Amino acid sequence: MKLIFKSLIFLSIISFMATYDSGCSSTEETTAKLAFQQGDFEKAEKEFNKETQQNPANEEAWVYLAMTEIQLNKLPEAEVAMKKYRGIGKNTYGKEIMDLWGKRYDDGYKNYQNALQSKDKTQAQQMYNLALKDFESAVILMPDSILVNKNIGIIYSKLGMPVEAVKYYSRVLEKVNDEATALQYAKLLNDLGADLLKQNKYEESIAEFKKATQLDIPKNNAVYEVSTYNLGLAFLKWGESIRIKNQDTNPDDMSYKDKYKEALPYLEELSASKDKNNELAAYELLVQVYGNLNMTDKALEAIKKRDELKNQKQ
Repeated sequence: MKLIFKSLIFLSIISFMATYDSGCSSTEETTAKLAFQQGDFEKAEKEFNKETQQNPANEEAWVYLAMTEIQLNKLPEAEVAMKKYRGIGKNTYGKEIMDLWGKRYDDGYKNYQNALQSKDKTQAQQMYNLALKDFESAVILMPDSILVNKNIGIIYSKLGMPVEAVKYYSRVLEKVNDEATALQYAKLLNDLGADLLKQNKYEESIAEFKKATQLDIPKNNAVYEVSTYNLGLAFLKWGESIRIKNQDTNPDDMSYKDKYKEALPYLEELSASKDKNNELAAYELLVQVYGNLNMTDKALEAIKKRDELKNQKQ
């Protein structure tokens, strides 16, 4: 996966001389802004906090508090401050927000490129994490940025964190429902489902695989077929776990067969794939499913078809 693109214009560093809404600033705000300009962000945060407590309608104090906390890498606190700023509803400080957004985006892009180019895995991971911090700062400033949300999803995917990746890609899909985005989202859902399946969380994994098959992507696409296979496999494994669990304590319990029945439509659909590897994968599982459901004729047909496909590969 590639980052979408670098920002076209390097946006300037924050302009510190913001326009006053009216009149004179308080002592706390004046002290805070001076500290901000001098790079003393800890002092600036302390004074901006004082100002927002005594004057919660001060739009400028909230936005500068948010930007100060971003400089201190206090992202949850920055997010709260930005929500307070937006809640006032004036949105006066768009330029200041955009300037910092551009700086953080460019820093994230550079760190991401450094990670891609690094041959040292530990160093690469460190650079990915730095890029993540930069992009997460940027998304606090502009939550609706498709570009930044997608980049965060890409990095989480590269770090092997599908839960987080899915969260950000779902935001992108709400804004841009094109095939490329849907396919990437489906891949992430499959990664997440596979992780859950490894943990024997059958119901949760099936929910993620189903989301992937319900996206607007072609049914003959490889990603869709992987999702279909995963659904069949998850139901099969779920049924197998119930059967093994009950074989000693409750051998008359046939409820496991319900899971095999649920696997059938997905595997039978996949058995019609034009991709011979996917077709073979479907028949490998269909042999087990038909056998456990006592569908002897179907099982024998599946074994024959499976063996034919294996011979074709030799």
